Amino acid sequence: MSPEVSAIKRLYVFTFSSSQKTKYPRNIKINLYSSFILQDYDGPNKGVSMKSHNFDLQHLAQLISQTKFTMLTTVNEDGSMQSRPMANQKIHLDKFNGVLWFFTKKDSFKIKDLNLSEDVNLAYSNPDKQQYVSISGKASLTTEKKLIKEFWTPALKTWFPKGVNDPEIALIRVETKNAEIWEGVPNKLVQAVCMMRAILTGKSYSHNAHHKHIHLQT
Repeated sequence: MSPEVSAIKRLYVFTFSSSQKTKYPRNIKINLYSSFILQDYDGPNKGVSMKSHNFDLQHLAQLISQTKFTMLTTVNEDGSMQSRPMANQKIHLDKFNGVLWFFTKKDSFKIKDLNLSEDVNLAYSNPDKQQYVSISGKASLTTEKKLIKEFWTPALKTWFPKGVNDPEIALIRVETKNAEIWEGVPNKLVQAVCMMRAILTGKSYSHNAHHKHIHLQT
């Protein structure tokens, strides 16, 4: 345990150990402690164990799976960036290796961008839970029928009337290279307590209690 986390833990115990004497619900004590004890500081996760790395990937997959859409950003011909919403496909949490899939039409503008640059960004947002994810990776296009059938759902017929055999259907494969995770305190009452503590201690209030960088080796 780092000195910073130890200090946070001591401050937590000092401030909230007498929760039975306060009017705060018991779960505030648990949520506040768990949020700060997970504090991770900026920078690549170098030297982490394989077990820790797998945990990071599973946690990343869980956060992504809780959002229905992501914003896919590509680089245009003039060097500017363009974003558009993309529907997330089902993720197998226990098998997630950092690769993400998205249905697309072969003749869409984003495919023209990918032909110029394979570098992309995926942005995920879940404000209700104060969870945010940014992924940078490499994108490629595939028309492999086996993969299309694997991710196909009946709702996709809205865009691809001929189903898996639609001549325009394709999949974008995004291989994650780096990921940033921000997780705040979703409980509004806990946020109020944190803000009050910031006022009393003279220390600034951070909206992000947990920030982690994940680097995937290739």
